[in-house]
Amino acid sequence: MPTPKVSLSASNKSVIHKFIKWYEKEYEYKSPNGTRMMKGKWNSFLVEVLETLMTGKDMKDYQAAFNNFVESKDKTEDEKLAEKAFAKDPEKLKTFKQLQKELNKHRKA
Repeated sequence: MPTPKVSLSASNKSVIHKFIKWYEKEYEYKSPNGTRMMKGKWNSFLVEVLETLMTGKDMKDYQAAFNNFVESKDKTEDEKLAEKAFAKDPEKLKTFKQLQKELNKHRKA
């Protein structure tokens, strides 16, 4: 028996679309032969989340991804890039954030 296909319809302005775009970029990975960058598999993730909810299992593993999404909604592209670039050097990240605060103060003035 073939597996029935399930589709999800949501408005283009829905936060679901924003989550999908974020997930594709945040969880991108190299193809097995290492020649291409593949988008994050958001569909598999959402199916796993729904199945976990329906079976009553623990959601801690998935909650981290949603928390990261909520935190990153308010961040600029520069902030996201700096966090990736300076992931191994927290001092540089701290300096970047301080400089960005200073720049923001001058932009508002």
